[in-house]
Amino acid sequence: MRLHGKKTLITGSTSNIGRAIAFAFAAEGAHVIVSGRDRTRGEAVAEEIRAAGASTKGAMETLTRAWASEFGDRGIRVNTISPGVIVTPDWDSAVEHPGETLMLGIPAGSSGHPDAIAAAYLASDDAGFVHGTVIDVDGGRTGVAVVADSRSS
Repeated sequence: MRLHGKKTLITGSTSNIGRAIAFAFAAEGAHVIVSGRDRTRGEAVAEEIRAAGASTKGAMETLTRAWASEFGDRGIRVNTISPGVIVTPDWDSAVEHPGETLMLGIPAGSSGHPDAIAAAYLASDDAGFVHGTVIDVDGGRTGVAVVADSRSS
């Protein structure tokens, strides 16, 4: 993904050319900030971008299970970590991370740190019986299906 880790503000992204550019940037891994004159259409574009990201995660889960089945008899374990919002250590704590809104109301209470991703466990012999598994490391967001209204905070 050529734009992974990049933050972009796409003006006029609630329709036409700007909308198409917003989807193209999101598909390349960019964090897209939608901007335009129509709030309802802007919210719809942002939701479509999030849904596309969820589709990508769904495809990864399917691939994980298929590869685990295909390669398991060769001693190869295939598992996936599905992270929630993870803030990089160099993020300026004085600036609110845009993903914090997604984390409102979750059991963990806020976004995670890269150290919270226990990938070493999956590669260790301790996980020898773990095959074709997707582990949600998202502060409990997926498990409790949190829906929070950011306007009330």
